Amino acid sequence: MQNSFYAVILVVFVCVLNVASAQDVSIKGNVKDAKGKTVVAATVSVLNAKDSSWVQSEFTGDDGSFAINHLKEGVYLLNIQASGYAKQVQEVTISKDGKPLSVILKDAVNELKDVTVSSKAPRIEKGLGKTVVNLEQATTIAGSTVLDVLKKSPGVMIDGNGNVNLKGAGATVLIDDKQTYLSGKDLEDYLKSLPADQVSQLELISQPSSKYDAEGSGGIINIKIRKGRKKGYNGSLALNAGQNIYPNTHNTASFNYRNDKVNLYTKIGFLRANGTLNRADDRTVTDINTGNFQSHDNEKSFRHEVFGDYNMMVGADYATTDKMNIGGSVKGIYHPNHENDVTNAVITDASGNTFYNNTENNLGLLRKMCISNAYAKYKPAKEQEIALDIDYLYRNQKDYQNITSDNYDGQQQPIPGGQQILRNNAPSMIEAEAAKIDYSGVCFKKYKVEAGLKSSFSSVDNAAFFDKQVNGTWVTDSTRTNEFLYKENINAAYLSIAKDFGEKWKAQIGLRAENTNNEGNEVTQSKYFSRQAISLFPTVFVSYTINAKHSLELNCGRRINRPSYFELNPFVMVFSKYFYYSGNPDLQPMFRNYAELSYNYDNKLFASIGYRRVSGYITPVFKYEPATLATYATWGNYANRRVAAASLSYNEQILRQWLVSASWDGYYNEFHDINGNALLAKSLSMSISLSNQFTFGKGWGVDSSFYFATGDLQNLVDRYGKRLWMDFGVSKKIWKDSATIKLGVSDPFNVYTVPTTANYNGIVTSTMMKEASQEISLGFTYNFGKKLDNVQQQRQSNSEEAGRM
Repeated sequence: MQNSFYAVILVVFVCVLNVASAQDVSIKGNVKDAKGKTVVAATVSVLNAKDSSWVQSEFTGDDGSFAINHLKEGVYLLNIQASGYAKQVQEVTISKDGKPLSVILKDAVNELKDVTVSSKAPRIEKGLGKTVVNLEQATTIAGSTVLDVLKKSPGVMIDGNGNVNLKGAGATVLIDDKQTYLSGKDLEDYLKSLPADQVSQLELISQPSSKYDAEGSGGIINIKIRKGRKKGYNGSLALNAGQNIYPNTHNTASFNYRNDKVNLYTKIGFLRANGTLNRADDRTVTDINTGNFQSHDNEKSFRHEVFGDYNMMVGADYATTDKMNIGGSVKGIYHPNHENDVTNAVITDASGNTFYNNTENNLGLLRKMCISNAYAKYKPAKEQEIALDIDYLYRNQKDYQNITSDNYDGQQQPIPGGQQILRNNAPSMIEAEAAKIDYSGVCFKKYKVEAGLKSSFSSVDNAAFFDKQVNGTWVTDSTRTNEFLYKENINAAYLSIAKDFGEKWKAQIGLRAENTNNEGNEVTQSKYFSRQAISLFPTVFVSYTINAKHSLELNCGRRINRPSYFELNPFVMVFSKYFYYSGNPDLQPMFRNYAELSYNYDNKLFASIGYRRVSGYITPVFKYEPATLATYATWGNYANRRVAAASLSYNEQILRQWLVSASWDGYYNEFHDINGNALLAKSLSMSISLSNQFTFGKGWGVDSSFYFATGDLQNLVDRYGKRLWMDFGVSKKIWKDSATIKLGVSDPFNVYTVPTTANYNGIVTSTMMKEASQEISLGFTYNFGKKLDNVQQQRQSNSEEAGRM
């Protein structure tokens, strides 16, 4: 079935190429100065002769040459600008048989005043459903990373756990429209390794259009890598060492080579780090029917993990013609992790007997991944593009646990039969394939159309082989041993149409249809399911420009959240003798309907109000086993969620040396019974963030970030308390600005904690978690080779399914 579909995709791609290959022409030439010297990086713009409106632009290369493709035959104006030279405008006739132009620029002298930068995009722009931050027009301090820039972007908040939120909701991070497959600390580490000067734009998409996968709980942050225009080689080296309780190091190196036709690139990453967690849980269980006390459990644990991440990507892009590009990339990841958890607990049972438990859990994993992508992109005419992407992902992971648990009486003497010794080997394999074809273009000179097809196939094979020790002999623990096989196929089609109605009104409508087919098989437990569903996801965007500084936008739509493979996995994850997790293969997707009204003042002040309704909300819940006194957490579609949200952000370059960004988000949450309308839980909360960036002479820069949240319901069960986060950085450019040294301090006052409370099903829990968040780090970055705009856009794999691992 997969092979047949990919063949259909390929045939459709070829047919569309033939249909869309409208006749167009190119203009080529060379730019020199009056002395015959090549002019590099001059901006060559084609303008309509009638009204001087912009058509297309390109930069000259190392040899002064330029080529602008996908033009219609006719008379145009050619505008050439370069630093130190006078602007030159000349009329040209572009035809199929036109000869290359030879342009001579004069020195600026007093004519320099004629040079304008009006063609530059503003630092922040607003589009339908998204805000665009143009980093090429932004002032960033030396050594800034993408994480630094995100913290200073409107509506973006990043907490101390590395969680990225956009307008108060979770956000999926993409690189050039491709999944990163990362979240939390892993995503934070990646964004820290990506220099800001390699990025051209940040697209902050609070409400994704039908072009994007319907999967997602919030918005999308799309990081656009700067395209290379200079030939030759370039590269970068980034070294970072940090110290919290333990030392950590994160290092990356990249290399890029480009000529007229070929772009080759590679990137290597090396991470070696330690993580610690001090956790305290206080749990009281009462009978929900009688109110009688059942047990009390007070646990204190310390967790220490040592992990590495070693990865390498290689890729290539090839311009077969002026209209056609093909390429591909392969990335390999090797990720070992070793952890030691020690938990001490005091337990009181229903009869008032008190005893003690000590549990040591040695666990870890070895993950090996391969992510590959192949693509073809064709531009048959101006403002027309057809793209084909094929992706493959393979993940092989082996987890292990060795658990020793001992019970002691009130006199700290071992209780006969109170020892439990378990071991678990849990291999896991995930394989995903995806193919898609997308078209975008302007039709009938009025309508911007986007359309596409996509299909993905995923297979999961998880196993858990538990043994328990009985009288010194290992025997199979049949109550915990299991194997879970899962297959999923998602087929999608979408269409989006946008149109401007005069100078003030803009509108876009879209529809995405997704057909989901999945099946699961619990081999050991002999349980099987098979499900099919077709879902529609409409989107509507309408904007109104009041005047040059004020605009409004209304959008609404529907999205889906499918359960992750981890949540579907029915296996047991043991943390201590009296607390564990278990997945639920019966989980159903949850659907989110939303509407938002937003206001923009001069691309500086952004405000919005919105409403979201989520049906079949997937939430963790607690359950109790009276026979073992153990509490366990699992997931279920137990509630419908309603959220009223408001957002306010301010972002401005107050002075040439000072950029300030401030955000405020407020939310009102309600969880209602899924079978009725009974209110189960509610919360009113807010969060604020403030970032400052100062740039000084001689390459010095200072930046700071502040984040505070009052606490809110994360789901039906968990209610977070107050959280506070701060970090600071000082940087200095050296070696003629080719290198940067940066000193950073995270959580300098060691105040970041995550307090949580829960009250569900007669189980009342209070939890306090403290990670090793206080850290001082020293970073060094070095860029070599061609300096100007020297990073070629590189492809990432596109499989949305990997984001649910």
